[in-house]
Amino acid sequence: NSHMDMVQVPEFILSKVLQMVREEVQQRAGFDIQLLQPVRKAPHARSPVMFIVATDDDFVLPHHSYNLHRVWGGNERKLVRITGG
Repeated sequence: NSHMDMVQVPEFILSKVLQMVREEVQQRAGFDIQLLQPVRKAPHARSPVMFIVATDDDFVLPHHSYNLHRVWGGNERKLVRITGG
């Protein structure tokens, strides 16, 4: 099966699932995932990393990954671009 055969998740279901995840993280870890700004902490990261960016992604917009890659503090980092999203 190709990725064209994948089932699209209705927006209302995706929104509900994300809200449930947000609430669970708030309860367990005490912070709001909506307020996270990983680009602020990325310059302090030292582990090797690979960012895979789907150029057509409309859920995690590509500029977020490009920005993280640009400011990542470690020397071993790779950016891979793929089509789709």
